[in-house]
This record gives sequence, structure tokens and C-alpha cells, in this order.
Amino acid sequence: MPQSTIRESIPTLALVVVGVIGSFVLLILPVLVGGMVDQFGWGDKEVGWLASADMAGSAIASLLALTFIARINWKKTTYVAIVFAITGNIVSVYADGFASLMAIRMMTGFSNGFILSIVFVGLCHSSNPERFFGVYVFTQLTLQALLLAALPTVLNSYGMPAIYLILATASGLSTFLVILFPNNTLQKSADRHQAIPQQAKTATQQTNGSPLSNWAIVALAAQAIYFLAPAAVWGYFEPIGAAFSVNIAQVGRALGIASIAGIAGSFLVIVLGVRFDRMLCMALGTLISIAAVVLLVDGSGFLWYLIAASLFSFAWNYTFPYQMGVLALFDQFGSVAILSLMVQLIGLAFGPMLASFLLFGDGYGFILWTCVACYIVSFIMFFLANQRHAIVLEAL
Repeated sequence: MPQSTIRESIPTLALVVVGVIGSFVLLILPVLVGGMVDQFGWGDKEVGWLASADMAGSAIASLLALTFIARINWKKTTYVAIVFAITGNIVSVYADGFASLMAIRMMTGFSNGFILSIVFVGLCHSSNPERFFGVYVFTQLTLQALLLAALPTVLNSYGMPAIYLILATASGLSTFLVILFPNNTLQKSADRHQAIPQQAKTATQQTNGSPLSNWAIVALAAQAIYFLAPAAVWGYFEPIGAAFSVNIAQVGRALGIASIAGIAGSFLVIVLGVRFDRMLCMALGTLISIAAVVLLVDGSGFLWYLIAASLFSFAWNYTFPYQMGVLALFDQFGSVAILSLMVQLIGLAFGPMLASFLLFGDGYGFILWTCVACYIVSFIMFFLANQRHAIVLEAL
């Protein structure tokens, strides 16, 4: 890779690393939940609320960021958000009740939500959104595998305070990368938009409209449908294993191997980038997703379950960066990138809940076939949005 390309990539890679650190809580959520149960002895209801506290805080921050993401100084805002995230994690050590810990975790999630909003907008406005989102997912999954392997030992030896301090330390270390962030990305986009002729500006508003065009909404709805589907299936992955006569230990082994497949999927995006047509790459991911779900319908033993889990994880983490590539086409002022972040959080949170309404009898077939339908509908919507953008560009 030429040195000039490496230099140009450094600000975006800094965004990637800071974004991954900002999502640490989501990466280690099972450890956090288990630690809270051991520390306080709370029941499922309290733990469920606390498990969603950080995510809820991040979603609220993203909603607020929509209004002024183009006007804020990204570096200064990230520094302030990191300080609050560090404070939230340190104060969590001393929380002694449900209400206080809930409020602290929401504040911490709120801080990380601002960081993730800036990161998503920055990656969407990078030179190669697909590749850099691939790097983002690859880094997340690799680090998640390492953390989930190491943190249970830390938790058993030192308790929850050690986990909170690790989160605070990671946030503190990320401050050294903020100085590398790009400046005024959205302002430059706005300046270019003002400089182009009115006729071309009117044409681009058909897809890049301010603040949100019809086709941007179609693409965001496509991502919402996509994320609801795998989140719904993922929430029932362990009980689905019962239909394969798979025990809990085998489920654990299958999911461990599937996580490696997910890393491979994101790595493939880094290698391919947009070397091939974006929609062709997304079509491949959709077909693999459908194949994985169809295998889950089969129920033919551990091997099929392992293959299905691996394909499922591979396709999810391979397809997502290409989705962001389509959304980046419509993101002129940051709104689409931030709404995409919110769509993902909402999809992950509500997918399993919505799946519960699709349970009929003792089987999961209706959930699985609904997931297949969602994959197909989502791809068609992405395809139409991508084609519409291409038609407008040809007209300029």
C-alpha cells in the first residue's frame, strides 16, 4: 500500500479504534450481566433493565446528535464524551443500588452514543466505507473473542469493580487517538453542496436530500428489516439447537466456531472492498444468510447446526459493511449514518421480542421462514435504493 494511502487512512483507522472501544459494553454484555447477578443477586427483571441501560443511553445520544452533528467539533466533543464515559465507569464501582447503577450506566451509554455517532458519520464519509466498516467489524469481533475469553477469569478473581476499571482505562487510552480524527467532514460536504449548480443540486436532492430523502428512508428501512431478522433468530439460537438434539456444551462450541466465521466474513470485506459490484457482493451475503436459515429448519444433527451457525455469522458480518456502503451514498450531512446506528440498536433490542410473537406450538419454523422473507425484502429494497442513486448520477 502506498505511503500516501496509509497516511490518508490514519484518521479513519483512529475513528475505527475509538468506535470499537466505545462499543466495549455491547461486546462484553454477557460478562456484565453475569457479574451484576453475582454482585447484587438481582433477578431477571432488574438485570434485563440494566442490560439495556447502556444501549438505551446510546440510542438517546444518537437521536440528539442528529440535530447538530454537522456543527460540532468532533475532536472536542469526543474528548468530553470520553471524560464522561470514564467517570461513569469509575462511579459504577461505587453504585450500591438498582436505581443509581441504572442512571450511571445510561449516562455512560449516552457518552459512548455520541462517540459512536461521530464514528459512524466519519466512516460513511471515508474514502471506502465498505472496507473501513469491514475493519470496524473485524476489530470488534476479534476483540470480543479475546475479551469474552479473558474477562470471566478477571471477574471471578476481582469482581465487577475490575471490569468497570478496565472499561474506564480503555476509554482513557482512546484519548490518544482522538487527535488523529478528521475535521469538519460534514462542513466540507455542505460547502461542496452549496458550490454546485442549482440544476445538479436539485437532482442530487432526489437521493441526498436534506435532511433525509425518500430513498434514504427506503435504505434505512431495508437495514431495519435486515437487523430484526438475524437478531430474532440469534435470540433463539440455543433453543433451536434442541431440535438438532444438540446439548448446551455443543451449542457453545458451535457459537465459538461461528464467531471465527464472523471474523472471516468481515475480513473478506476488507480484502474485497468494492473491487466487485457492491450489490453483487450483497447478493452473495443474502444467499448465504438464506442458506444458513434454511439449514436451521432442517434439524439434522450437530454438524448441520454448526454449519448453519457458521454461515449465519459469516453472512451477517460480511453483509453489514456493504449495507453501510449503500447508506453512505445518501449521507451528505450525517443524518443517515446516525439513523443507521439507531436502526441497528433498535433491531438488536427488539428482534428477539418480536420473534416471541411468531412462536406457534413447539417449533421455530415460522420465525425462520419469516427471517428468510425479511432477507429477500431487505435486499430488494437496498437494490432499488442503490439503482436509484446510480440513475441520478448518470443524469448529472
